[in-house]
Amino acid sequence: MITVARQRSAENIDNLSFRLGSVLELPFQAGIFDRILATQLLLHVPDPLKALSEMKRVLAASGIISISEIDWGTLVVQSSDHELGQRFSDLACKELRNGLIIRQIPGQLRELGFDHIVIRAEVEVAQDLDAFYTWFVEPSLKHFKRLGAFSEAEADVFLADLRDRARRGHYFSSRTYYTVIASQSS
Repeated sequence: MITVARQRSAENIDNLSFRLGSVLELPFQAGIFDRILATQLLLHVPDPLKALSEMKRVLAASGIISISEIDWGTLVVQSSDHELGQRFSDLACKELRNGLIIRQIPGQLRELGFDHIVIRAEVEVAQDLDAFYTWFVEPSLKHFKRLGAFSEAEADVFLADLRDRARRGHYFSSRTYYTVIASQSS
């Protein structure tokens, strides 16, 4: 991904660089960044509070932090079999390391000393078999089968139903994506 990022930023910008590292131990001096952006990161981190503390450590006193995550508890994948649809949504949230982390971020930022916090929500809705279906629904269902949470037959019925609903113009999925923007008084 770093190679692709370098290729996409073909212009030689002096203050732009790409490095591999851990958000739990950022390899930077304290207070050197004006802006920090974390998109769908804390969902995967074993210790999100430590990650937030590290981000605050490297953020300048007048800096701004922006964190974006999906609230996986809001996931809906409409199915003709309501129980299968609800089971899929519940498992999707439960099987992610920090599926509900966005709900904790504003409070954790306040504890870290941020006092200006803005929360923006955007509901993402799909009415056809979009990229979300391809990169999340199908792979998740394979995982749920391996867990034994969906039988092979249930998975086949669920996917066939979703494809049929899409063909008939009845497909619906949604999830809420939150962005939390925070700063602290100087």
